[in-house]
Amino acid sequence: VHLGPPCGAALTLERVNFWSAVLAGADAGLGAAAAALARTLASTRPDENGARLVHGTLYDRHILDTGDDAGVIDWQRFGQGPSELDAGTFLATISRTALRHEHLAGEAARAEQALLAGTGGLLDERAVSWYRAVTLLRLASKPFKAATAEGQRIRRKPDWRALALARSRVLLDEAARHAEAAGRRH
Repeated sequence: VHLGPPCGAALTLERVNFWSAVLAGADAGLGAAAAALARTLASTRPDENGARLVHGTLYDRHILDTGDDAGVIDWQRFGQGPSELDAGTFLATISRTALRHEHLAGEAARAEQALLAGTGGLLDERAVSWYRAVTLLRLASKPFKAATAEGQRIRRKPDWRALALARSRVLLDEAARHAEAAGRRH
């Protein structure tokens, strides 16, 4: 059975410099913060202990509440990797949702608590923090990557850039905290 392409820390780390460069192109301060984060991520990369089937892009919008349990949709980028990749990605996306939609901050906090409580002892907490930091970096770069793509016509509000810079700064600050946590020995 082919479980999809490998995905994990080594492949993810290759993309970190690209996301950092996108942020540097948008703002020198964000670029400096992203470069520092990239160095921390490179030095705290988790060990990859066994591959499992992973979603690969487990964003909050891919989880459906079915009443008694949860369903997962949109498996187009599935692969083989550590479970911590999906957990970290999910946690990063709910952080972004809480940032974008303040009225959902409580729901995001409850979702984080539920995931951490439900996976206690099953996941390497440092690896989850590392993947969360990487995904927060990626999410911080997304508005600027889309804004610079050749041939794309993007509808934006006139003040989109200032808001995107502010949100990216918050995401990078959170990413730095998680990257530092990934490097701490327990």
